[in-house]
Amino acid sequence: RTGNRESTLLVFTDGSKARIGPRAQFTLEEASSSKISLFMSLGKLECWVTKLASRSFQARSSAAVAAVRGTVFSFNVLSPKKTIIDLFSGSLAINDTFGRSLQMNPGQRVEASLIGLSKPAPLPPAAAETPQEPAVDSDQDAQLKPAPPPQEDEIQELPGVIAFGQLR
Repeated sequence: RTGNRESTLLVFTDGSKARIGPRAQFTLEEASSSKISLFMSLGKLECWVTKLASRSFQARSSAAVAAVRGTVFSFNVLSPKKTIIDLFSGSLAINDTFGRSLQMNPGQRVEASLIGLSKPAPLPPAAAETPQEPAVDSDQDAQLKPAPPPQEDEIQELPGVIAFGQLR
């Protein structure tokens, strides 16, 4: 979970990054050399995914699965029944809970619900700007502070993650 005014940044060993916005609930299901999988229960996820043929990257919610390679996208879970996916660059394959899939192109938005996927539509003007990728090699660009100590029921090790912290 993230706090009301804090975002969490995950930086993976392949250079991919995932920023999880405020008031989000998420689970890092897998972070290995062959697969990265995040489940979002609530909140916004922005990703900058390095294109690798040997590794898959998935963002999931109750309503959709986004399969990614070399892509910048956002995945906003508004409720367990509604997810909005915006694609800024690269390509994205989206599956609904019935196994139906569609391919997204840059500049498109898809809404997923428990009854299926909308047709891809142009990004609304307010959402059309590509999210700025966080820099992690300069304290001036993105300041990471250590994450709070995990609670007993939280995962304490994140294999495949080289940096984990909260953005100020």
